[in-house]
Amino acid sequence: MPKEKKNHDRSILQTGESPPSILIVDDEAPVRDVLCRFFNKEGFEVSQAPDGGAALKMVRAKPFDVVLSDLKMPGLSGLEVLKQVKQLVPEAVVLIFTAYPSPDTTVKALELSGDCYVSKPLELSRLKSLVVHHLMLRRWERENRPQQRT
Repeated sequence: MPKEKKNHDRSILQTGESPPSILIVDDEAPVRDVLCRFFNKEGFEVSQAPDGGAALKMVRAKPFDVVLSDLKMPGLSGLEVLKQVKQLVPEAVVLIFTAYPSPDTTVKALELSGDCYVSKPLELSRLKSLVVHHLMLRRWERENRPQQRT
């Protein structure tokens, strides 16, 4: 079973297209560094931002396929990042992670069209599986969207 999952993960990353782009947003540099190294090694095009304001500037300049954001940061919270990213790039996959999970923030993240809400400590292989799963869903949605007539 794990081999099948691994092959599935590779299929989203080896499509002949450019690798999926991912933006890591966290005010803690060590967390960003670990996530950046991991996703880079896994074949993603990785960028990072130290806070929500910097992340939104980057998303305005270049839409990302995936945004992984911490919930609690100085300035803009992860929920505000989620809300604004979804306004700028509705098809982006946005995952929020936190060391302070609560039912209220979980519900709020889902109401704002967040794709996933993950508690720290982060298990990297699980996080990658969630990202790949949501990327595959987006691909399926694009491929099965009714064609507009011109």
